[in-house]
Amino acid sequence: MDGQTRFSETFGSLPSVPQSYVPTPGVTPRLQGGQVVLTTSPTFAGTARITVTAADDAKAGRTDTLRWDFTAGANAVYGSTFEDLDRDGMRDPGEPSVALVPVFLDANGNNIADPGETLTYSDGDGRYAFFLSGLAGAPIRVVESPPDAWRPTTGLTMVGSHLVGVQSVSFTGAGVVSGVDFSNLRVLDVTGGFQAGPGPRVPVGPEGSSVSLTATVTDPNPANGSNFSYAWQVLDPSGQVLVTGTTSTIVFTPPDDGTYVATVTLTDLDDGNRQYRDEFRIFATNVAPVISTGPALAVAEGATWTRTITFTDPGADVWTAQVNFGDASAPVSVPSAELADKSFDVSHAYADDGAYTVTIRVLDGDGGIATSTLSVAAANVAPSLELGADATIPEGSAFTRAVAFVDPGADLWTAVVDYGDGTAPQTVALSDRVLPLDHRYADDGLYTLTVQLGDGDGGSAGDALRVTVANVAPTIALTGPASVTEGAPYTLVLGPVTDPGADTVTEYRVAWGDGSPEEIFARPNSVTHVYLNDGNRAIAVTLVDEDGAHANAGSKVVSVQNVAPVLTGIIPSAVDVLENGSVTIDGTFSDPGLQDLHTLAIN
Repeated sequence: MDGQTRFSETFGSLPSVPQSYVPTPGVTPRLQGGQVVLTTSPTFAGTARITVTAADDAKAGRTDTLRWDFTAGANAVYGSTFEDLDRDGMRDPGEPSVALVPVFLDANGNNIADPGETLTYSDGDGRYAFFLSGLAGAPIRVVESPPDAWRPTTGLTMVGSHLVGVQSVSFTGAGVVSGVDFSNLRVLDVTGGFQAGPGPRVPVGPEGSSVSLTATVTDPNPANGSNFSYAWQVLDPSGQVLVTGTTSTIVFTPPDDGTYVATVTLTDLDDGNRQYRDEFRIFATNVAPVISTGPALAVAEGATWTRTITFTDPGADVWTAQVNFGDASAPVSVPSAELADKSFDVSHAYADDGAYTVTIRVLDGDGGIATSTLSVAAANVAPSLELGADATIPEGSAFTRAVAFVDPGADLWTAVVDYGDGTAPQTVALSDRVLPLDHRYADDGLYTLTVQLGDGDGGSAGDALRVTVANVAPTIALTGPASVTEGAPYTLVLGPVTDPGADTVTEYRVAWGDGSPEEIFARPNSVTHVYLNDGNRAIAVTLVDEDGAHANAGSKVVSVQNVAPVLTGIIPSAVDVLENGSVTIDGTFSDPGLQDLHTLAIN
């Protein structure tokens, strides 16, 4: 070799900017015009993989890649594994590749890949390659070990119960041997899966859906008969056996999402019970639950409603649920223990009227979430008001009562109270369900108290009661001396008058307690009286207002003191008088107690 090897492989428009390479030591690639030039050192022996990537421009970002192997000073084996549809051992046009087939260099000739023996796998195009360090002197034994569902048609060799393909490769010097191909017949092929539509079945589908798998057999030797037995086993994602079968087709339903491995063992009863085995993986995807909330609800505010929520889920999942009632209440979580039958009850009471949206979520634990809503219309409920029994109070006192009313809604109420006595109605704002009544009636009478209560949402209630205000007799204060002498003027002060009612006294009738006629006065004032005789005199005052005469509205006891009479002007008819003679004495006396009875004693 001259140290330079030119390749005429070109593609697209090679960029003028040098590309980046990770070269194999001893092999240096470079771009030269439209070609890739490799420079090797004289001591290089081995195989280098050359990769060239080109891009059309920086903006489009489209690329293309070409790879190949370059071998110098060593041996290389290239080949492929393919499906021998016509069983002639030759790769014909249209015969597909078989990927991931183990191929190894059998150094000890036992047709088994022992530790230390070089092993590779055919790639996605069914190709494989071996690169040998140095030159191979003796023939190289290349062995393929196809999957258990396949039977080699090139170099068929039995290794116990297993079948392999064997080829021998010899080198006459340094170089490459290509075309070391292995042909195989697929004896057992499992197809099927979920029925996703009108087309063929597919291996990916929703949990809870039926899966049908069929084992198709190509008899490797139909001349000796075509009698086979089948043994199916399907493992669930946890590795437990889900179902078994003994016919060419098996049908099962994945109860939950995950990967299910179906294995079928085919026994060729006409070929010494030769067994073939194939595996098919089913990927069951999770299906989110579907919630049924039922029709919209119409309820009354404050009333507790209950709705049974159901959901469907083909998976054997562990569910939880969350409920948001759309008001100020906290969301409610429903534990999985209450959802085993895929239903649960939702109960709630709305504190106030309005249109509410209940949001319900069901989670299946596998990432599936279902959300649904329920519309609830909570209608306003008018308050209920009863003021209670009629009342009787004395005039001047306050009528008080705390009236509890009923309203299931959390409303803001307003009460208009008319106490029925001509005063202006009162408007009272209420935040709880108690109406305080407190009013002082100025005068006696029969009054009708009415209340109109509104809840702010159009609901109202009214009630009335009668309040009988009884008249209270007025009283009067009497002020004067506790005693007086007979015949002397006694001064009595009338008033003030006390009356809780709004009454007007028009007459003050004073009985002095001495039998004299009752005196009537039009206004409170100081009045006088002369007692003509001694003794304790009880003064009584009667007041007259628009409600009538009120006797003994005031009283007072006065002690009238006696005054001794005084003799004046005693004139005898004679100064001297004979024995048994008579004399006449004339005289006078004074006594302010004009009603006293006097006796005269002459000694």
